[in-house]
Amino acid sequence: MYRYTKPSRAWTFKDIRDWYSRADVKFEIIKQTFKRETAFLVPKFIEDEDMSRSSVRMLKIHNVPHLEVSIKATRMMEREVPYNMYFSLARYFDGIPNQHLNFATRDNTSWNHEHFKSMSWFDMLIDIDCGIDNIDYGWSSVMDMAKYFDALSVPYSVRFSGGGFHIVIPGQYFPRNTSFDPKDANNIYKMQIKIAKHLYEHRTELIDLSIYDSRRIAKIPYSLAVYKDDIFVCHPFNSIEELRAFNPNDLRIWDYPHEIRNRGVKVFNDFGNLAELFKEVGL
Repeated sequence: MYRYTKPSRAWTFKDIRDWYSRADVKFEIIKQTFKRETAFLVPKFIEDEDMSRSSVRMLKIHNVPHLEVSIKATRMMEREVPYNMYFSLARYFDGIPNQHLNFATRDNTSWNHEHFKSMSWFDMLIDIDCGIDNIDYGWSSVMDMAKYFDALSVPYSVRFSGGGFHIVIPGQYFPRNTSFDPKDANNIYKMQIKIAKHLYEHRTELIDLSIYDSRRIAKIPYSLAVYKDDIFVCHPFNSIEELRAFNPNDLRIWDYPHEIRNRGVKVFNDFGNLAELFKEVGL
């Protein structure tokens, strides 16, 4: 098993600034945020009340200039706010509505009520929420889940989130006629929570069952997971061998060993389907 060890030094904001100034990082991030909602959230360890209120959702980031403008508008670098970056599990036909960057005066009330009408698909997130001190246990659960999904030919990707793992079943593999309306009796969120509960009961109790709603967001691959005493790259595993060799100490921002340019996110069993999983769950 791989033992988490404390970092050899504390992170500085220069580490964050240098990471997000890299062209390869920016290009990989926008591949993930295209036609999704993006959010910059202040980490939980920040106790300053004014700072904690500066989290921002409903950022439209479809290209590198969008990302650069959003970073500038939040004054992230100027104020040295170590935002964690998230994107929506929902993908929209045209992305979210165009936004002006005066955050205090924006009003997305109508969109919030009717956003589901613009969805093209909705990913399923299986959040292995273990914490860095129990990361070995979380990794074992992910390895077991990967073996299970491979046996059923389930399409999925796996990412290290800094404090656990995200297993994602891309939304395009769910039935096309599934409703995105949260008020419908048979919507995709109820379908996904039924799958999650089955996995919780039969595979691992580390699955967070509280995350299944239409506005759910998750950390963006290749963004940074910032904690008070540590900092990691939100790393997508692009082979089973890479997942098997996981060591959290290698995924800190200053030790990150992977070439990022055009690396993308790997979907395992991308020619598979959810038929066998649905059969096991009773859907």
